[in-house]
Amino acid sequence: MKKYFLALLVAPLLLGSCVKSTENDPAPEPEAKEYAVEYEVSALNSAEVQVDYRIANGGVVTEKKVQLPKTYSFKRTMKHLDVVSVGAFFISDEDPATLTCTIKLDGVPVATRTITGHDMFNTISYMIP
Repeated sequence: MKKYFLALLVAPLLLGSCVKSTENDPAPEPEAKEYAVEYEVSALNSAEVQVDYRIANGGVVTEKKVQLPKTYSFKRTMKHLDVVSVGAFFISDEDPATLTCTIKLDGVPVATRTITGHDMFNTISYMIP
């Protein structure tokens, strides 16, 4: 009789431990979404730069002797923690120049950076939240 009583006491504990708990489950990862990505590069006191930017497949493209202002646009499907970035570089022995890089997603600016000086590299990135 003791064996049956012990089995009756232990069985609910074992069955209860097999029930999946949702309290500690991580939040589901957001689904991928297609964005209209736009990079804008502009400058004052400088006409040509080298531009590095991420393209639709996530790779990086480098273009030299780019006439400013310049805009790059494409569509890219991205998910949580994917990155878009753009950078521009110029060497100027003339007056200090001002270089601005902007990233837009679906027409909304998400990152902008402006720097002024000589021998500059301006780069910005944005990570999908």
